[in-house]
Amino acid sequence: MGIGCKISNKAIFLDRDGVLNKAIIRNKKPYPPSCLSELEIIPGVYEGLQLLKHSGFKLIVISNQPDVSRGTLKIESVNEINNSIIEQLKIDEVICCFHDDIDNCDCRKPKTGMILEALKKWDIELTLS
Repeated sequence: MGIGCKISNKAIFLDRDGVLNKAIIRNKKPYPPSCLSELEIIPGVYEGLQLLKHSGFKLIVISNQPDVSRGTLKIESVNEINNSIIEQLKIDEVICCFHDDIDNCDCRKPKTGMILEALKKWDIELTLS
């Protein structure tokens, strides 16, 4: 490799609830799991993610978790679920926004704050992702 050549990382950015794991349906509305025992990985997700990983992609989950801000879910429970997802699915990182809409933060999707954080931390080239 010549001087000045740089290998850039590429990533797949994934949502969590309803994409990697089943959402919990209450009163016909989807909710995130509130504890580890409610976490259920969607069939086929592991195999699909491993194909992406073997193709050289970092696997980064970007997830809004406003129930922490709302006081209906403890951050420890979210972290426990995220750690289990990382372990089970061989995810590189889970980045969460714990704010609610009214907080008007830069990290809450659809804003780009969590993706920008991942780009910097993992030296990811967005055009390859």
